[in-house]
Amino acid sequence: MIESGVMKDGEVPEATVPLLPGALDESRKEAIRSQLARILQSPPFHATRRSQGFLTFIVEKALEGRLDLLKERCIGAEVFGRVPDYDTNNDAVVRISANDLRKRLAQYEIIASPSDEVRILLPAGSYLPEFHWLSPSTAGTSSPIPEAEAPAVTTTSTVQPRRAFRKWPVLALLAALLPVLVWAGFRITRPKSALEQFWLPVLQSPNPATITIGLSTVYLLSERVHSKYDGRNNAEVEAGPHVAQYGADSIPGADITPVTDIYTPAGDAIALGRLMEMFAKFGKPVKVRFSPETSFSDLRDAPAILLGFNNRWNRDIARELRFSFESRNGVKVMTDRTPPGQIWTADIDPAGHTSVDYGLVSRVFNAGTGQLMVQAGGLASNGTRAAGEFLTRSDTWKGFLDGVPRDWVSRNLQIVIRVRVIGNTPTEPEVVAVHCW
Repeated sequence: MIESGVMKDGEVPEATVPLLPGALDESRKEAIRSQLARILQSPPFHATRRSQGFLTFIVEKALEGRLDLLKERCIGAEVFGRVPDYDTNNDAVVRISANDLRKRLAQYEIIASPSDEVRILLPAGSYLPEFHWLSPSTAGTSSPIPEAEAPAVTTTSTVQPRRAFRKWPVLALLAALLPVLVWAGFRITRPKSALEQFWLPVLQSPNPATITIGLSTVYLLSERVHSKYDGRNNAEVEAGPHVAQYGADSIPGADITPVTDIYTPAGDAIALGRLMEMFAKFGKPVKVRFSPETSFSDLRDAPAILLGFNNRWNRDIARELRFSFESRNGVKVMTDRTPPGQIWTADIDPAGHTSVDYGLVSRVFNAGTGQLMVQAGGLASNGTRAAGEFLTRSDTWKGFLDGVPRDWVSRNLQIVIRVRVIGNTPTEPEVVAVHCW
C-alpha cells in the first residue's frame, strides 16, 4: 500500500541530491548501494539480468563520478557487449532497454517499502540516475556542490526607519486598496472549476480515498530460452529480458512462468501518477492498493477510484451501469446496455498496441458499497491513460459541459471517450457518449 497526502508536522519533504563528482559522501553512497541491492532483488528486477546490469552500471559509474561513461555508446559497449564504435542509429538496444528500466523502476515504486531512505530514478531522455532522499535524517541536509556549479542566489534586506503613525495616510491607502480587496474576495469565492466540482464529494470525505489499480498476467521465459534465442534479436525487437525471437520453434511449458501479481500496464501507472499528483495539490490523502488485495470492506470505508480494464472491481461493481467493460470471446469491448445498444472495440495487436482506444469515466454516488465510486479504464493501456488525463486536466472538461444537464454535479455520471494513439501516446480525448442520471 502506498499513502500520499499532506505532510504532517515533523515530516520532511523529499530532497533531491545533485549528482556531481564529490557531491555524495561515503555514507550516502553506501545508502544508495544498499537501495540498489533491494531494487535488484525485488520482483520487477530479480529475473532480468539485462535490467540488473544496466541499473548497476549507471548507478556505480555515477557514484564513481564517471559521468563520461553514461553515454549511449559507452553503455552499449560495457553493458550489452556491443563493439565500441557500433552504429547507435541502427541499434537501439540502449534506448529500448532504458525505457524498460524506467518501467521497472516505476513498478518498484508501487511496492517499495516505507523504510526506504532513498529513491533511484532514471529521468526520460537521460542515462544519468537521480537520487531522491526520503529519510528525515538525510533529507534535511544538502550535499556539498562545487562552487562553480552552484547557482548564485542573492538576498537583500532593507530596514526602514520608524515613522510616527499617521491616520489619514493609512485611510487613504485603505481606500485605494478597496477595489483590490473586492477583487480578491471575488477570486476567493469564485465558482469552482468543473474538475473541482467533479471531485468535490471525494475531497469532502473525512477518510482518505482508496485507489485500486489492476494487474496484468505476464508470461516470463526461462534463462535457458533467452540464452538460446537472444542472438536472433535485432533493433526492431524490444530489448528486454522477456523478449526473444524464437520463430516457429516450440517452447516447453516448463520454460514459461505466468506472473499475475506484479505487473501493471504502463498507461495505468501513468494514470495513477496523475491522480496522486492531483490529490496532493488538493491536499487529499489517498491509499493505493492492487485490485486483488482490495476487499469489499475497503471500498465501503471511503470513496474509491478504480483504475484499469484489468481491475476486477471495475467489472464487478459497474456491471449494472449503462456503460461497462466486458470480454466477449477473448475480445475486450465496452457496451451500452440501453437499446438499441452499442459496442465499442479496439483493434489490439498481440503486444497490446492499438491505433484507436476507448476509455470510460464514471462517477456513481452509491454503487452498492454505500460510498462514492469513480471509474477510469480503457480497452487498452492508452485508454486508461487517456481516462486518467481526462480526470485530472481542467481543459478537457470545457467542451464536455455543453452537453450535460446543469445539475450534473449532484448526479451520477458516465462518459465514454475516444482517443487516437500516435507513437504509443494518446491524443486529446473526444467525448463520444454521456449518460447522466
